[in-house]
Amino acid sequence: MTKGGDTHGSEGGITVTELLVYMTLSFVVVGAAVSLLIAQSRHARRQFDVTDVRETLRSAAAALAWEIQQASASRGDLIAIGSQSLVMRSIEGSATVCAIDSLTNSYGLWQPLGRFVKNGGDSLLVYDAGLQQWVAHEIVNLKPGPGGGPLSSCAWSGPRAPGVLVKVKSVSGIPGQIGSPVQKFRVVEYGVMNWSDRWWLGRRVSGASFEVLTGPLATPPDSGVVLHYYDAAGAATAVSTSVHRLSLRLRAESQDSLAERRDSAYATVFLRNQ
Repeated sequence: MTKGGDTHGSEGGITVTELLVYMTLSFVVVGAAVSLLIAQSRHARRQFDVTDVRETLRSAAAALAWEIQQASASRGDLIAIGSQSLVMRSIEGSATVCAIDSLTNSYGLWQPLGRFVKNGGDSLLVYDAGLQQWVAHEIVNLKPGPGGGPLSSCAWSGPRAPGVLVKVKSVSGIPGQIGSPVQKFRVVEYGVMNWSDRWWLGRRVSGASFEVLTGPLATPPDSGVVLHYYDAAGAATAVSTSVHRLSLRLRAESQDSLAERRDSAYATVFLRNQ
């Protein structure tokens, strides 16, 4: 005789209440994950803005400091000085005098290094051993060597020819001797410029249009570049030939104008003055 009455439990499944609980928990977990991602994204953006601003400050300071350190106020390298701009002679190349033509006020230069291209207002500085100083002359013409007559070959022994010929403007003869070092300079202006409704550190070479170097910078009157000039005694000066050191304040902001991330840098730069 078989005993009956076996009881079978209901089949397993998910009730509506359990489903609602699962969905609520899922929404909470997803919401927390999204909030974390948003927070991380904002943090990364802030870090990017901070890095961007600091990189602007570093590049601006490096560009200005390098140029200023090469300058000599006493020999006239600083042409015009202002609180937000600086016009100066910027070294572009160097060479050695290997031939001289006094009749045409021309030099033949041996092993020119750098950039020897004629721009408006360019000058050649020649060291004169007799005067024991550098003498500047405006460049009239510049072209590859060799030339003719005294400039067809270098004055020392060996089959050497000048690599560059430079004619300068002079009314009383030209300085220097065979073997004198020379430096070729161009006129450069650094200053704050406006481009696309933002402010940048710009550079203008030989009177040409400004080109952007780095930025953006803070908007005037809270200018991104402020320059102060001091003489050897430490007193403020407005005389370009008396400048011994220069203090530089830079204020940059992030590329994202809505983020308004800003930072400042200060530097003191001493001129070569030799």
